[in-house]
Amino acid sequence: MLEPMSRNEGRVVSALWAWVAAATLASTMPVYAESESVYLPGPGHTYVSVGWYASTFDAYLVGRKRVENSSLGLGRATYVLGSAQVQYGLRARLAIDASTGYVRSEIRGLGSDQGLADSKVGLRWLLNDERTDLTSLPSLGLRIGAIIEGTYTPNRDYSAGKGASGAEASLLVGRHWEALGTTLSGDAGYRIRAEHVPDEIFVTVKIDQRILSWLGISLGYIRDQALSGPDTLTGAPYQRIREIHGSAFAAVNLDSGHDQYASIFVATTTDGANTGDSTSAGGSLTVGF
Repeated sequence: MLEPMSRNEGRVVSALWAWVAAATLASTMPVYAESESVYLPGPGHTYVSVGWYASTFDAYLVGRKRVENSSLGLGRATYVLGSAQVQYGLRARLAIDASTGYVRSEIRGLGSDQGLADSKVGLRWLLNDERTDLTSLPSLGLRIGAIIEGTYTPNRDYSAGKGASGAEASLLVGRHWEALGTTLSGDAGYRIRAEHVPDEIFVTVKIDQRILSWLGISLGYIRDQALSGPDTLTGAPYQRIREIHGSAFAAVNLDSGHDQYASIFVATTTDGANTGDSTSAGGSLTVGF
């Protein structure tokens, strides 16, 4: 079965519009806490974000070989997601986050799918604060989260995801250099899912650079890699396919100075297997209170 609408798209959007928000535009440490970042919202502080994401591709990586959709009798594939996310600081070193969205996917000439996207709920612990604990080390944290299956139809060529609930755990890291206006951050983790979906490892690295007090840029890389499963076009159910997807992204971030942030980004597939060779764009708005 060929499955251009990869589950990885959901990971890409949740990571992208979280990671590229204006976390590093503050004059001290980042004040906007990203959902997969070591930098947490303060105790009693809430961040609400809404985002959008669109991805298209006309070619697919069958195994690691690039194949045009048209040669498989398919038209352009599209994936559009509207997302919402809430974060809340429970304590100085503990925060909770939750995200959901509505997704629509389509392969021209084949069909379309829509419904609630996979949702996530997680807890983050700050293990080392680079400002007050072991200052020779970067900030370090741990996130443990649950994945809740969406309402789209799984296991179709145009499905909007893998259609399986699960859990994930990740190590979070970050280092901020105030004099340079630079922050280097990332995460690395492990994900398990039901419905015979292969286990995955995932990694994100990102650098943020403040240009002005209200303007910054971000560059980064996101990779998800299934650890088992067959290639596509082998007749195996899509949920069991071994998908690998690497994406590079760039973003422009704006900070109003009043706990309000905006970001727009573009991304492109850099490497992978059994996944779409996609180009993507999106944005987010965030308000803290």
